[in-house]
Amino acid sequence: MRPYYITILLALAVSKSQQTVEPHRDHLYQHDHYKGSEHDVRYDHDAFLGPDAQKFEEFPPEESKLKLKIIVTTKIDTNKDSKVSLEELEAWIERQRKAFMYEAIEKNIKEEDKNGDGKISWEEYKAAKFGEWDNNNLPQDHNLRRQIQKAQHKFSMADEDKDGKMDSDEYVNFQHPEETKHMEELAVDEILEDVDQNGDGFITIKEFLGQYGDVEKTPGWVEREREEFARQFDKNKDGKLNREEVRDWALPQRGESLDEAKHLIDGSDDDADGILSLEEILIHWEMFVGSKATDHGETLRQMNRVEL
Repeated sequence: MRPYYITILLALAVSKSQQTVEPHRDHLYQHDHYKGSEHDVRYDHDAFLGPDAQKFEEFPPEESKLKLKIIVTTKIDTNKDSKVSLEELEAWIERQRKAFMYEAIEKNIKEEDKNGDGKISWEEYKAAKFGEWDNNNLPQDHNLRRQIQKAQHKFSMADEDKDGKMDSDEYVNFQHPEETKHMEELAVDEILEDVDQNGDGFITIKEFLGQYGDVEKTPGWVEREREEFARQFDKNKDGKLNREEVRDWALPQRGESLDEAKHLIDGSDDDADGILSLEEILIHWEMFVGSKATDHGETLRQMNRVEL
């Protein structure tokens, strides 16, 4: 099964000649959802808890259930109706998918937020990344000036409420434009500009492989990426990626958070009303979280019976 979150296969180095693809790194999910026809509930724990899934494996069952109850009532049930809707569960799972992004962003905000309001203004971001430059007196260096202008345009796009500042959600979109619909084209633009070294609007296999493009003996993962380029990414088989092929390659697959939310509801919605009560979640708590006493084999068998 395709990883839940697929990272862009780029390591953007200082110079274009140093850019290269990297192996797939799954930042969130440590387990496959299915092994053959057998369901692995640990995948659901990864989806529901994000990076904290492993911690729950060390808790006694009662502590895991208590922490689950706190998560549901304080974080997932946003309208406070004592129920969890499909939309609320999808939003929570999507946030866990992005958890590693938020961890990095919170660190950035802590370092860059000089006035302590919990947000980052353009002036704060610019000072942190480019130094103290007046908007009317940008540096003479053309490349640096262009970088500042591009960053300001990107900042403006990420600032959805137009208050001149980025909160943590907007900062995630700024750093990961591929993650939000209204910034996808900018993400594709950035990838093409960074990887398309001759500026023809296409990415060749040599450009795709970066520093490994001209190397005869390469690591095994590079050869696999070479094969993937030809087999999966280069859909029209012309030896290069056009803009649409770059989009398919670089942008994350949509809809997986919704699919997982539906899956969790299907396995625990005892009264089949399409929403989950706190009682239903706690009855089926091992679908959502693990514990020190969790028998993953038995939970797997129970889930298989539910799905039959």
